[in-house]
Amino acid sequence: LEIKIHFYNLEKKLKGFFFYQSRQKNIVIDSNVNDVLERILIAHELGHAVLHTKIAMMKGFQEMEVLDGRSQDEDEANFFAAELLLEDKEVLECLSKYSSLKPLNSFMFPQHYWTINSAFCTKKEN
Repeated sequence: LEIKIHFYNLEKKLKGFFFYQSRQKNIVIDSNVNDVLERILIAHELGHAVLHTKIAMMKGFQEMEVLDGRSQDEDEANFFAAELLLEDKEVLECLSKYSSLKPLNSFMFPQHYWTINSAFCTKKEN
């Protein structure tokens, strides 16, 4: 994918971002985050690099809240990261313990995307 990952001391609110410049894909991660969050942030920004390079080329950098639920691009990057990092078996075991959408909130997936049916998560068609 030829993506450069950079680590810098970023402002407290900004933890990471993806940008495209001079035909180079770049991910920047706050050097102060712990290893677990670093892995999640890299996976999320990798989602942007894979799914949204054309948008980044046209619009440039836009600060977004990763979990604000208002941006389809952020939702897609979150789903990409979850698919990359989470084993299906782990997710299904967790979901099988609940009968509501509450566990999905703990994964920070917007409720309007998912339903639970017999312990399986399926994406709703828009």
